[in-house]
Amino acid sequence: MADKENVSIVLLKQVPPSLKLPRLKIENVLSSIQKRGFEILEPRWVAISEKEANLLYPSSNEWLEVVGNKVLTNCQEGAIDPIKKFGTSNTIDLGLIAKKWITEYLTSMPLLALEITGKNGDTIQSFRDSLGGTDPSKAAEGTLRYEFRIPGESGVESVRKKRMLLNTAHASDSPKEAKREKGILWEAMVWNPEYE
Repeated sequence: MADKENVSIVLLKQVPPSLKLPRLKIENVLSSIQKRGFEILEPRWVAISEKEANLLYPSSNEWLEVVGNKVLTNCQEGAIDPIKKFGTSNTIDLGLIAKKWITEYLTSMPLLALEITGKNGDTIQSFRDSLGGTDPSKAAEGTLRYEFRIPGESGVESVRKKRMLLNTAHASDSPKEAKREKGILWEAMVWNPEYE
């Protein structure tokens, strides 16, 4: 039986069907997670409401500033003027814009929530190491976000298209967050797993 303290919550983000990228199918991601030594304890297809999506990610000024700084960095890397593109260069305002993109994406299609455990005693850190960096174009080779990256996808591209960065999965960053995220996701409406 798995140690309930040694678990992480993972949210697999489906690739929009319009992209027609069969190698990025959820089954392939699940197989890769298992091959990396993680056990999937409780998979659950969910349809997330706007309220639940907003609860999944923080709304503190500190978090918004971190996310806003990422948007600003992507603007700089892509030679995008944030004031022309978004009407602001304020990091908290940009963080709010990015959070709206996240909410729009998470509520646009069913997602697969997983409770997983690993063998080494620190599932959260070992899975985050396996997952890789947020931006799939910069993720280390061999990580999940590298393996299942969408061709041409990057932080700069997401800013250019005014949408969330598509990067395979979200994972808990602490035991407290895992418990909180499970409480939100396991209350979400269950979706038909035959979704295509």
